[in-house]
Amino acid sequence: MKDTPTILAIDNNIDLLNRLQLTLKILLGYSVECVTTGEDALEKFTALQPACVIMDLHLPDFDGFSFIRIVRGDPATAQTPLIILTEPEANDETNRLISLASGADFFLTKPVKPLTLLDTIFQAMNISEEQRNSGMIALLMNMQDN
Repeated sequence: MKDTPTILAIDNNIDLLNRLQLTLKILLGYSVECVTTGEDALEKFTALQPACVIMDLHLPDFDGFSFIRIVRGDPATAQTPLIILTEPEANDETNRLISLASGADFFLTKPVKPLTLLDTIFQAMNISEEQRNSGMIALLMNMQDN
């Protein structure tokens, strides 16, 4: 019997976490662990080794960029799919570029349609190590050219 994938959802919005948990459980049968702080996120991430992480950039005690760099900096966790799901802001393009350059696979803004999120999760979970690494290299080269 195949193990049920576990998604780690990190956001300080409890209502959003509850909706994510319900949506992913009903539509995909995934287990979703939810945390509201960066400290709890690091602890749960280490304990769970989730199949995918969905996270906000803005947490009360931590920023998402730091979390991404920690995950990508450890060879044991570097290939974990990471999706940023954050509030729209005036500097979205800057946040998107920093998120992707730090190692996030996708950057979405709230609110997101459930089917868009599901599609993004499937895409993130199916990126190969080679695709993830070449995508980051291409992004960094593009940023240097601009």
